[in-house]
Parts: sequence; C-alpha cells; structure tokens
Amino acid sequence: MSAATLKVFVPSSSRLVVAAFFTALWLFFVGTWLGWGQFNSSDENRTFSVLPQRLDAGFPGGLKLYLHDHFGFRGWLVTLNAYLRAQMFRTSTSPRVVIGKKGFLFYADEGALENYIGTSTMTDCELESWVQLFDRRAAWLALHKIPLVVTIAPDKHTIYPEMMPDGIPRSSAPSRTDRFIAALRSRANLTIVDLRPALKEAKQDRRSYYLTDTHWSQWGAYTAYREVLRAINKTLPDLAPRVGEPLEPAKLQTGAMLQTGDLNRILGLGSIAPETKELVRPPNSPPVITNVEEAFYTAGTSNLAQPRLVMMLDSFGSFLIPYLHGHFSRIYALRTWLLDPMTVTREHPDVVVIEMVERRLNEAPPPDPELAMPLPSDAVQDPKVWGVVDEPFQGSEVSGADVKVSGWALALQPNSIHKVEIMLDGKVVGEPNIHLPRPDVDKVQPGMRDSPIAGLKGTLDSRRFPNGRHRFSLKLTDSTGRTGEIGRRQFCIAN
Repeated sequence: MSAATLKVFVPSSSRLVVAAFFTALWLFFVGTWLGWGQFNSSDENRTFSVLPQRLDAGFPGGLKLYLHDHFGFRGWLVTLNAYLRAQMFRTSTSPRVVIGKKGFLFYADEGALENYIGTSTMTDCELESWVQLFDRRAAWLALHKIPLVVTIAPDKHTIYPEMMPDGIPRSSAPSRTDRFIAALRSRANLTIVDLRPALKEAKQDRRSYYLTDTHWSQWGAYTAYREVLRAINKTLPDLAPRVGEPLEPAKLQTGAMLQTGDLNRILGLGSIAPETKELVRPPNSPPVITNVEEAFYTAGTSNLAQPRLVMMLDSFGSFLIPYLHGHFSRIYALRTWLLDPMTVTREHPDVVVIEMVERRLNEAPPPDPELAMPLPSDAVQDPKVWGVVDEPFQGSEVSGADVKVSGWALALQPNSIHKVEIMLDGKVVGEPNIHLPRPDVDKVQPGMRDSPIAGLKGTLDSRRFPNGRHRFSLKLTDSTGRTGEIGRRQFCIAN
C-alpha cells in the first residue's frame, strides 16, 4: 500500500471525546465572555478583580486575577463545590467562616476567632488607648451638655458559644470586651451598655442571631434597642418622658422572610441556601432614609416635642434605627466609628449613642479630629504660635527607632517659627525639621507668610524610653522668643 493511500482509523468514541473536550473548552471561553454562571461581588461578600486596562508589566498578573474571578460558569462550580463540602461533609470552604452545630455559621475573620480562643488578648496599652479615646469624647460632649451612651454589639460566638464546634477551645480569660466595659463603667461622663446578658436571655424565646449571617436577628436588635433606650432614659431623667418607654413584645409585628446570609455568601452558598429569617418589626415601621454616598441614615417622627439623637454605628447599629425611630424627632446616624464634631454641633442632639461590633476592639482606636474637639485644658488665649500634630496619633502604640513626628506650625506675622522641640513627659527629647512645604496649610491659612512652608517632620527613638504610657507634645518658639505648646496627647511605647 502506498503512502498516498494510507488512512488512519479513529474510533467514533474517541472522536466524541475530542469533540466534547473542544466544545467544553470553547464553552468556558464563551461563558467568560458573556458572563454565564457568574457570581456578583455581593454573592461572596468581597470585591472582585477588574480587567486591567493597560498593557504594562502588571497586565499578566492582573489578567490572571481577573480570569480567576470571572471564568465561565465559575459561580455554578463554586456553588457545587460549596454544597458538597459545607452541606454534605460539614467542611468550610473559607477560613473566614466556621461551621458550627445545628446550622450555625460563625465569622472567623478580623480577630473574631482569636478572641474566642483567647489568643488575642488586650494589652494594658491597648486598653488605655481605647479608654482615653472615649474619655475625651465624653469630656468634649459634656462641655456641650450632651451625654454619651456607648454599647458593644457582641459577636455571635459570644452569645452562642454552645453552637461552636467542640474542637475549638474557648478561653476562660477575660475578653477584650470584658476589660473594655469594666474600664468604662467607672467613667463619670458616659454610660456603657453591656448587651450580653440581655441577648443571652432573649435567645431563650427567639433566635438572637441569624444562623447564616454575622448579624443579630431582628429579635436580637429589638433586645439591644430596649437596653439602649433604658440607658438613655436613665442618663436623661429630665428627657425620659419625651423619649418614652421601650416597645413591649406584644406590640411587635412578626413574620418571616427568605434571605441569603452573608456567611452563606462567603461560603459560596448564597444562591441555593437562603435562610428563613424571623421578622420582629415595630408597628407601622417607617422606611429609613438612606444615603449611601455619605453613609448616613436619617429617621425620626419630626415631632419637635421629642428629643434628637446622633449615632455613630456599623451594620449592627443600623438594625436599631426602626425601633428607635418613634422615640426621637430626628435621628442622624453615621456609618463610622469616628466622632464627628461638625455633625454634633450642627445637629444639636440631646444624646449621642456610639455602637460598635465587638471585634472592632482588635483594631487601633480611630484618630478623632482632636483639634476640632478642644477641651478647656487645651485652650490657648490669644495664641502667638499654633499648629497641628498629624503624627503620632492619640492613644496609639509605638515602637522602634523611627517613630514618626509630623504636622505644621505657624506664628503671628511678621514673626515666624524659629524652633520646634519634641516633648515627652515634660522634657525635651528632640527637634524635628521645620519650614517644610505644606500646600494644604497654605489653603486653610491664606495670607500668612510662612503658610506654604509650615510643615515639620522628624522621628523619635522610642527605645530610649521605658515601655508604657507617655505624655507627648510639641513646644513651639517663634522668632521673638514667644512659646506655645500644641498636640498634647498620650501614647504607649511597646518595644
């Protein structure tokens, strides 16, 4: 047989396999292009990668990340994998979620699991930083005759430890929340509300937290609302009649809704395993006006006979708004843990409530705008020199040889800043560089000769000083010898 007449026989079954392979390959390409079987970012409670727009050195890596998040039918495959692992074999598909007993899911990220185990203990320095933050907030609000109520939304495992897996040990040592609440209870200018006992008691009647969500349920939020409102009434006995008593359970409207929990979405089960969540709503609950861009909620009855409320909160606190709505003429709630003095002075509230989730205590305290919240001890009459300290932050924990010191300073014309000294515990410990460019200062302090060069920067070697709390400030001296002090604050050295 000649080479021209040689034929290769390919079994029909092999042809089908090859055809199926190439069909599946092209199907995934088409699925990626057309977005078939995809998840949205909200389905997994994270931000997806975007397609890189420029052909530069980062393009291959960016394309790889994009294809990882957007390849064809990814959502369906992730869901199938999650169902097999989580529903059938009780194995979590994400380190951010712990699968507990009886359908309970627990959030394990942001130090929440470490808090439960006890491997993330609060140091004295961290505790002091948090206490100083709230001391200053309470003192500043007290100057404006506004009481402060603080509450912590417990993580789910704090209220339902019995539903955590048996293989995860629970610490018996005082938690960060234990120490924080105990420290704030002795403060005169604020009221701390411990929600844990009430939520543990409430779970005997209805579930206080959702099974597949990080948040408390509407019943849990109602329980928290009652405790917060009682604290407000106790703090404001003169205003208590205007605030009114908490809603009784019999007045609530009950029902149920089918909704996906955020922990289910993290596992990849969001599209096939919704949770039946019990509704516990106040009567004639009004809609809450939401402005996402500025991240605030406004509510209230507009009845001027009722007091006004300002809240700083997170997603847990937003559950409280429908219940608090009927007790206040206006509620202005910001999705932030910062105390915004401009909001407080503009809103003229009768009380300020700050709510934050328990795991927030694993982080550093937020840097409040201290110069916008002056206390009497910080007031300077007719200042000849003034400025702002940007770093170090109030209540921060510092270490090492290069602790950053930065800010700006000015003197009344025609004088200029001659010298800046770093003060620690009342003693001079160094001098930063001065007369550095600060175009931002030039915009807010126009017309001053030295505004464009008002900046200062330096470092502090914290190893020269003992660990623990220290008092910091900057001493300014102008060209005529006049002096002043700015940026008084405390921080902890932890080498």
